[in-house]
Amino acid sequence: MKKRSLIMTALIILICLCTVGLTIAYLTAVSNSVTNTFTVGNITLELSETARERYPLIPGAELHKDPRVTVKSGSEAAWLYVKLEEANGLEDYVSYALSDGWTLLDGYDNVYYREVSAASADTVYPILQNDTVTVKDTLTEEALVAISNTPTLTVSAYAIQRSGVATALVGWQALEASS
Repeated sequence: MKKRSLIMTALIILICLCTVGLTIAYLTAVSNSVTNTFTVGNITLELSETARERYPLIPGAELHKDPRVTVKSGSEAAWLYVKLEEANGLEDYVSYALSDGWTLLDGYDNVYYREVSAASADTVYPILQNDTVTVKDTLTEEALVAISNTPTLTVSAYAIQRSGVATALVGWQALEASS
């Protein structure tokens, strides 16, 4: 009798364990893994010009000057800037306009910007309208003789990612702070 009762108890325990084990099996699961890869964004620019570096100041002359900024393939969407720095009285001798698409940045007289999308191929942006700088026709021989320092025009290009940068002005200020 004792043996029978012991077998019965063992069977009841075994049935309970199987029931609990099956319940646990039904209540557990394993999901697939998800791997996230974080990459560093990239903006690559190239500033180029095919024209010469020295230009004669001949009143009324149109001088071919073709600076271009290229946003290279694989670059992120960006705010693109060009800064034109005139030195030694250049503004007294020549005039020029920027190509379509460039906007003067509020609060600056020599920084222009445009918004560019992510580049799947190299994208070229001309800087000067008609690739031309015009020598003022009011320039006199006396003014030319009086030039003591060579007038220059320096063009620089900059970019900052568009994502997370609300306006062109905020982007430019971030660039200024980082240099």
